[in-house]
Amino acid sequence: TQITFFDSRYIGKLISQMYFFTGAYLGSAGMFLLKSHLVTKVITRRMLLTNDKELKKEIFDQHIENTLYIQAPKQNYKLFREINRTGVAENAPSIHKRILIISGDKDSQCPIKQQKKAVQAFKQAQLVELDSAGHLSHYEEPESIADSILSFLNKKQ
Repeated sequence: TQITFFDSRYIGKLISQMYFFTGAYLGSAGMFLLKSHLVTKVITRRMLLTNDKELKKEIFDQHIENTLYIQAPKQNYKLFREINRTGVAENAPSIHKRILIISGDKDSQCPIKQQKKAVQAFKQAQLVELDSAGHLSHYEEPESIADSILSFLNKKQ
């Protein structure tokens, strides 16, 4: 859903927007910031819930590796701005397929309250709420994610 001034995610949105803006418009210095291992670790740390040291290392390593693939920082910035301007609500009514939204109940980037609003915007959406999972639930609860997807796909339309 759209992030507004009074939304709990607003400060995070501003910080992220500045991060993507810097990457898009400050040339090599901006690209250095986007690919910085330290910045990537700080951002990832904010999203982590797990206390498992091996899993933390795996997540940090994966996110650092992902920075190698940043090729179009201006496009990333535009996409980030657009997503946070409209959320999914603007386009949801035109989607006539079944939609599955999986969200951790401890996700501070995409809070469950906002996910419930998103579900209402679609004609045929289902929300799976993962207990004690955050924004990185695909790392922290992969079996639950896989089970939810398989269950969704196996249901008759």
